[in-house]
Amino acid sequence: MKYQSQLHHTQEELEQAEQQNRELNEYESRLMKTEMMLSQSRLELEQANKTQMRTIAQLHYTQGKLEYSDQYLAELERLEPQLEKTEIQLSQSLLKLNQVEKNHQRTLVQLHQTQGNLETCQLYLAESQQQQTQYKNQLEEWKRLGEESIEQQDEMEKAIAQYQAKLQATEQELESSQHQLQQTQGELQRSQKALNKTELEAEKLRFYKMVANSSSEQSEERKYQLFVWDAWCAYQVGDLGTMAQCLQRSLKYSPKSKTETLSHWLENFSQFAKEKGVPFDTASLTSSEEWKQLMKRAIAVKSLVIPK
Repeated sequence: MKYQSQLHHTQEELEQAEQQNRELNEYESRLMKTEMMLSQSRLELEQANKTQMRTIAQLHYTQGKLEYSDQYLAELERLEPQLEKTEIQLSQSLLKLNQVEKNHQRTLVQLHQTQGNLETCQLYLAESQQQQTQYKNQLEEWKRLGEESIEQQDEMEKAIAQYQAKLQATEQELESSQHQLQQTQGELQRSQKALNKTELEAEKLRFYKMVANSSSEQSEERKYQLFVWDAWCAYQVGDLGTMAQCLQRSLKYSPKSKTETLSHWLENFSQFAKEKGVPFDTASLTSSEEWKQLMKRAIAVKSLVIPK
């Protein structure tokens, strides 16, 4: 379609060039007519000049005779209207000649412009014809390549079908592998949770033994540390409710002031996270609803000092 459009465009340009050529021929015809009129006007002017010269000569001759005879005077009077008429004709011929020359000049200018346009169109037409030939050759080459590619296309379709079959089998294997991977990851997460729970239980047990073996003087502070540790374990598994309960219970065993105890909770959590190599987001914890409720209950406690 692209080449047909370009071919159609080239044919339109060729028709425009032919139209301009016809206009040029018309200009040339008009120019020839103008030149003929100019030649005719010149002949008339020369004839009028000759007539005027003869009239003037005759007038001079008649004037010479009038000095000697009344007959010459009458002849002079008879020739004066003819002389005036000749002068009028001469003036008209001169005006006509000037107008013809102006038209001739304008026609020459138009002719030069038309010739320039025609030369440009001819050059463009030659280029268009050359380009059209190239397009035709290229189209023939593409047709030949298209015929050759039909056989290759059949082979490619067979190869694509085989590749798609392999790809479908590979996708099925990939889906099966992904499913197995998800199962494995789930088992690994469950195992990790169980391991973490086991580790936490083991650490709790150690804390319990430390509390049991501690002296009565250190028992209160150990109980405080044990409840803080239980709160940390609950935080680790995402049980913020249990965490808040453990911290609430640790209040009555804390030897510190209320403000110091609240700050000490966060310091302990940060230290535990550092020892285990896990992240700890203080802002996320303190902005939770469980922590806010804990703060309200902690503030309501009248005394955080253990009675002796």
